[in-house]
Amino acid sequence: MHLTLVHLTDPSSDTHYDGTLLARVVSPGTYTLSDLADDITRTCSLTRADVIGCMEAMTHHIRAALADGRMVSLDGFGRLRVNARSNLCTPAEASRRGFSPATLVRAYHITFQADKSLIPQAPP
Repeated sequence: MHLTLVHLTDPSSDTHYDGTLLARVVSPGTYTLSDLADDITRTCSLTRADVIGCMEAMTHHIRAALADGRMVSLDGFGRLRVNARSNLCTPAEASRRGFSPATLVRAYHITFQADKSLIPQAPP
């Protein structure tokens, strides 16, 4: 993994000072579903079509589980879950007849928490 230092452009805390640097991961490119299928095909007896079919089914079921609000745990990889960015409301507004929490949602996003085995350990 390659890292680089970048300047903190918008410090939002008094603990940062002018010229503060952050370490960021430099991506060497994108690893696509097609790349993954090719690599899996080379390391097992399944055909590429079988691998693609399995991966498409997996992504379909992951999307369905996330749409149902469930957390998806992929052992040895990490967990995915849907979160919402929401406007605020008062208890009085929330107790109004016909109120739905969905009216407060500005955007949904998916968060990923990597399995501990994937997180590189800092050198001593």
